[in-house]
Amino acid sequence: MNKLLINRYVLISSAIFSLILSCIIHSQADVLNLDGICYLKSAEAMKISIRAASHLCEQAKWPFYSILIYILSTTIKISYVSAAFLLNSFFTMLSVVSFIFIIQLLTDKIRVSWFAMIVILLAHQFNSVRDYVIRDHGFWAFYLLSIVFILQYTQREHIKYAIAWSACLMVATLFRIEGAIFLLFMPMILLLDYKQPIVTRIKAFAYLNCLSAMVLVCLGMWLWQHHSNDIRRLQEIYFQIVHGWSFIIETLQNKARILGQSILGIEGEHDSTLVFIITLLVYYFINIVANVSLINAILIGYAWIKKAAKLTHPTSYILWSYILLNSIITSSFLAEHMFLSKRYLLALTLVLLLWVPFALESLILQYDRMKLPFILAISLFIISSISPLIHHGTSKLYIKEAGAWLSEHTPASAKLYSNNSLILYYSQHFGLDIFNTIEQYKKIDIFDKRQWEKYDFVAIFIPHEEKNTLKNKLALLHIIPIKLFENNRDDQIIIYKGQRG
Repeated sequence: MNKLLINRYVLISSAIFSLILSCIIHSQADVLNLDGICYLKSAEAMKISIRAASHLCEQAKWPFYSILIYILSTTIKISYVSAAFLLNSFFTMLSVVSFIFIIQLLTDKIRVSWFAMIVILLAHQFNSVRDYVIRDHGFWAFYLLSIVFILQYTQREHIKYAIAWSACLMVATLFRIEGAIFLLFMPMILLLDYKQPIVTRIKAFAYLNCLSAMVLVCLGMWLWQHHSNDIRRLQEIYFQIVHGWSFIIETLQNKARILGQSILGIEGEHDSTLVFIITLLVYYFINIVANVSLINAILIGYAWIKKAAKLTHPTSYILWSYILLNSIITSSFLAEHMFLSKRYLLALTLVLLLWVPFALESLILQYDRMKLPFILAISLFIISSISPLIHHGTSKLYIKEAGAWLSEHTPASAKLYSNNSLILYYSQHFGLDIFNTIEQYKKIDIFDKRQWEKYDFVAIFIPHEEKNTLKNKLALLHIIPIKLFENNRDDQIIIYKGQRG
């Protein structure tokens, strides 16, 4: 069997295994992630209008993902949850195939392709969000596909690959605005590659921007004809480029001042900015290592030190450019917001993981002389990767059961309160008004007995660490519970009859 057929077999096999993994992980999911409520309700609101859907909740302001859920749901007559699952499974499969295809563009060694398949299918953090209803799945898929096409362009310099690259990042931008950063800056970065002839750089800049230029002209004409100025998300890019650094510096100075005053004291206050920046950098580095997993981080470092990938300059330049832009995006977000969700780092993680198959290949080539490094690396890799595939930890199924009980046993006209958003969602009492209700309920002190006169049913979520405190408060109200739901950690949902009417 020739190498082309084997490579295709690897891609097809990885696609099938990815779909199976998605089914397994989805079947183990207890409840929706909180952002998923927004996307599903936004899809439901598409029956009214796109504008209504995009203004329903914070995450839906970029509505393309919700539109896809709505179209798929109405086309094949399935629930919005099922439509989201099918979309996410497809996008994740596309990410997996693209990852392996990138490896096949970097090397003609078949074994490295098989290692790539193992690495991406068992990528810990990537698998841990497979069941999340989030638009990131679409972004990651087309983001990785853009790397496929830009690598093909650097190898063949044909305009069709440049146009395909632009198209992929435009689709990625429809899922997450970060796609526009790559679309805007990658051609500029290639233009600065002094190791390439100036003619090659100018041609690459022109080819990579030609589709963007046409789309911008068409978009400008459409906005002018329709007298529309609703381009708020695109304005975010302009704001970040023009004002982002000044905002970051101001935030860092304010946080450093607080650190100096509250922790370092008079003696260390003059070093507070340096200490704070070092702390952020360490925090950022630890998050990256946690995202790729410790064993993968070691393998990546090994591949870099040993130059195991043996990349050509154009290829290396492309991959490091993607790493650079990802690092700027994520570190800027951290500096502005002082937090960093693990999934925000996944675009960076997926590029870093490209070196792991080469590290494994390097280790197996030394297997006859040194068996232990390869065996240890594979063993630790499997141990660190298996966690998302096995249902473990604390179950949240009781939340879904409590919501379902409320949906079944309370009339539609009943007024319901809960301090848990998922209970409100699964109760099916609030329709598209759920987000306004959630915001209103955040302001309510339900332990004020006068509040109970406004509701027919009250479902109180009690985490185990607050069990004694909250139960004591509830006892003072002298209210008798009618239903209890709990998990093995002793987190509870207690449903009470309210005093309305």
